[in-house]
Amino acid sequence: DYDVYAQKVDASGTLSWTPEVAVCALGSWQLDPAIISTSSGGSVIAWRDLRNGFDEDVYIQKLNYAGAPQWTANGVPACTTPGSQFYPNLVNDGNDNAILFWNYDNSQTLPNSYTEIYAQMFNTSGVSQWKTNGVPVNTTTNVQEFCGVAVADDAGGAIIAWEDIRNSYVDDVYAQRVFNNGTLYGAAQNEVIINEFDADVTDEWVELLVVKQGGIDLCNWIITDEDPANMSTPTEGKIAFADNS
Repeated sequence: DYDVYAQKVDASGTLSWTPEVAVCALGSWQLDPAIISTSSGGSVIAWRDLRNGFDEDVYIQKLNYAGAPQWTANGVPACTTPGSQFYPNLVNDGNDNAILFWNYDNSQTLPNSYTEIYAQMFNTSGVSQWKTNGVPVNTTTNVQEFCGVAVADDAGGAIIAWEDIRNSYVDDVYAQRVFNNGTLYGAAQNEVIINEFDADVTDEWVELLVVKQGGIDLCNWIITDEDPANMSTPTEGKIAFADNS
């Protein structure tokens, strides 16, 4: 029985909440928490939740500066579609709205299971702002393994990069931008490939993705290759997303 707890540590290293705050302590497993801060000193936390059995879901909760839960007790569900949702990733849009990404296993709805990536925005009251059960960021056949890393785009949206094995089950890295109205960069599945699999056919993953200061369309990225010969010299570059919101 794993639960999600939170604790606030002040600038001097002193624990602020006694006892620590139970974000969700149901009689089931709550795992893989992700957290962002808010401008008022609070936080938003999302986690993988097994309260409905092995049909996993992602829940989200907001704490104020004193650690008091602000939304529905034990969290707001991000998606109620049959199938498992897991590996949450959070971004503050710059206005304390939370942009939540997660993986979705569609094995209960399609004969050939693969993992998709979805996104949802929650406003400061915990109300979802985009398409019911989330915006499909990537639903390409084969498996998008992890939600990877995500950052705000400095315009109320976010950019996410993930590991992807659509090419012969070798990890490549792709990225997509979600605008603040829940639309994607270009047409659906118009994500940008950051780094394609190389001749040695080894896996690659994102180490860092940062929005370039002073510009909303340009991101810096660093890729590390799983090949031991290349791990000490990660690949770096930039990607551009036109502002077509």
